[in-house]
Amino acid sequence: MFGGGQTPPGAPAMVVGSTTTAGSMEDKLKPKILVAISLNAGRRILHPLAGEFDLHYCRSAVETHAPLASGMDAVVCGINFDGGRLFDFLARLRNDPAGRVLPFICLRQYAESPHLLHAVEMIRHAVEVGGGSFIDVSRLRATGGDAVASAALRGAILDALATARPASHAG
Repeated sequence: MFGGGQTPPGAPAMVVGSTTTAGSMEDKLKPKILVAISLNAGRRILHPLAGEFDLHYCRSAVETHAPLASGMDAVVCGINFDGGRLFDFLARLRNDPAGRVLPFICLRQYAESPHLLHAVEMIRHAVEVGGGSFIDVSRLRATGGDAVASAALRGAILDALATARPASHAG
């Protein structure tokens, strides 16, 4: 499989699956977010959100099947997901009736070399044209730190959830 990677010092260990423990009613009411990231650096900004959202981490497109089938409320995906297969994953998601309506938030997690910035801009444009949103976590972390990037992601998730019909809580 593609993805994975070593845990950076001070970052939470990579855990594939849900961040909530089984059982409590409070956990069942948390919005379910599929987090499709290939490396651990994005977890530093996601970890503070675990108390508010039920985060389901996946390192490859194959790992997304079960969480998506169980019903998610939104998807957060890194541009380097599954060895650079972001568009393959997004196409599969949008071709699925349940996935078609899910809010999609794309993250740029790392500062790529300058010659790749045009590609990053094309990804941002494509995601936004497809009804998703794009957050440059790398730039936010560089200018304001992890807390600023985490707050921006939290705001984007809440905005997306407010405008979408939740899949896992639909009646």
